[in-house]
Amino acid sequence: MKYKTDNIGDINCDGEISIFDATQIQKCLVDLITLTNEQKKNADTNSDGIINIRDVTEIQRYLAKLPSSLHNILS
Repeated sequence: MKYKTDNIGDINCDGEISIFDATQIQKCLVDLITLTNEQKKNADTNSDGIINIRDVTEIQRYLAKLPSSLHNILS
């Protein structure tokens, strides 16, 4: 399932929010990949200035249509 986005939550910068974006954050958190500055900005889905598992959860909640900070940002 994919959703259109302007930037926030779109970690792989393909123009959509999908589970692949959450996976990119998870890979970054365990040092498997390094995010660009743009990706880091997009990865901070809850706007707390920190990229962590909470940002992954926000994407997962958004995709599952559960309450998420992304609903407020993207609507």
